[in-house]
Amino acid sequence: MSHTAEVYAKDLGVKIGQPKITEHFIPGLPEKYITLYPSNRTKSSTYNYWQIVIFLIKPILLKEKIRIIQIGDQKEKSVAGVCDNKSGSSYKQMNYAISKALCHVGVESLTGHVSSVYDVPSVILYHNLFKENCKPLWHKENECINLEPDWSDVKPSYFNENTDINKIKPEIIAQNILDQLKIKEKINFKTILAGEFFGQEVLEVIPNFFGLNDFMKNKVLTIRGDLHHDEDIIFNYLKTNQCALHISKKIPLEKITKNLKHIIFHINEEGEDFNDYFKNFKRSQITISIYTENKDILNDLRLKYFDYEVYYNKNMDKVFNEDDFSENSKYLSTKIVISDSLIYKSISSALELDKTDKLILNKHIKQEINSLYIYE
Repeated sequence: MSHTAEVYAKDLGVKIGQPKITEHFIPGLPEKYITLYPSNRTKSSTYNYWQIVIFLIKPILLKEKIRIIQIGDQKEKSVAGVCDNKSGSSYKQMNYAISKALCHVGVESLTGHVSSVYDVPSVILYHNLFKENCKPLWHKENECINLEPDWSDVKPSYFNENTDINKIKPEIIAQNILDQLKIKEKINFKTILAGEFFGQEVLEVIPNFFGLNDFMKNKVLTIRGDLHHDEDIIFNYLKTNQCALHISKKIPLEKITKNLKHIIFHINEEGEDFNDYFKNFKRSQITISIYTENKDILNDLRLKYFDYEVYYNKNMDKVFNEDDFSENSKYLSTKIVISDSLIYKSISSALELDKTDKLILNKHIKQEINSLYIYE
């Protein structure tokens, strides 16, 4: 399979030469570092698990006094755990930072080719095209490790909306970074399940207390009134923050504030018709969804509440046992759950009063498993 540069060279009757790059000094760089370019310009180039890669390599790199420097466009979202963020620097300054790096890591882009010109070892991820089409060409003494999704069943789409890049496991990226740095340690991490919504920051509050920590101020709260129904506390939060509200009982309409943006009404048994009640929320431009854990009534609910989204979590049908996850399974979460003023990583751990990262197999894990990253 031909490289794009080779096709142009053949069609134009020219040779592939050695690029000439200019750079400008960028202050504040440490003595030893690697550069990271986590492109999120398109959906297809956005890798959701960079923070796990950082989680795996950072303790090892710090022992070697090697820091992680993020580079790229100033609009790029900062990756949690990087030592410094130089995003927003000029292209010439970015070239300088790459030229002095021990290794460059990132999504396929200009930065990977720059590292090749400077003969800096690199680890590059590909997303919607084959690596043979555009891998760096100019390494001499070092090399670029090119990682791409498994294309054996599904070929690259060349489409900017696919998410195939997330099929590349973070432990593979992390181990290749260490290999490029000639660090002999092995990554002891195995992905079991990567939730499709992992990485989305969600702040959930079980309303068994009222209080606003500093990080809760000006944040959108998801109030879990379905787990603990205390109207006074619920409406106190509606006075202070924009909220999405889970409930399984009616709440007084006269206390609703403009901060309430979305209601998720839990219905698990047939009975009362809530259509007239829901119409009041529609008049207030509050979005309503209906959720059920009872698959037997799902079709009836969708017929009765035809004007609303009625959804069912298919994970409730799955049997989660030791055959799926071992007793050593743990999880990572980007959720924050607050209950009784204490902070937890998941609804499951909040209800179990467990602040560890050990996976507890229960009904609530089934409901939120798509938001978690499970590993051994």
